[in-house]
Amino acid sequence: MIMFDGLKVAKNNKMLCEKWMNQCPVIFLSFKDVDGRTFENAFELLKFTIAQFCDAHAWLENSEKVTDAQKEIFKRLKNGTASMIDVQTLL
Repeated sequence: MIMFDGLKVAKNNKMLCEKWMNQCPVIFLSFKDVDGRTFENAFELLKFTIAQFCDAHAWLENSEKVTDAQKEIFKRLKNGTASMIDVQTLL
């Protein structure tokens, strides 16, 4: 079963792929290990998980496809100094 069967998007999938595939950096991050007894603890674990991921993908800081504003947020995420707003807008 194809998820988009019968929808307009399924009719032009080749054109959509050719136009949009690999045009923007896309990342995958699992939050399955982020938990805590308090919100503060869980939030710190979340920031730590995101920081590790950003450190592993530090090349994004030099990408021409990432805006300067996004790079600033990325740096805060990577350094573990991200605000709650930075994290909320990430998701």
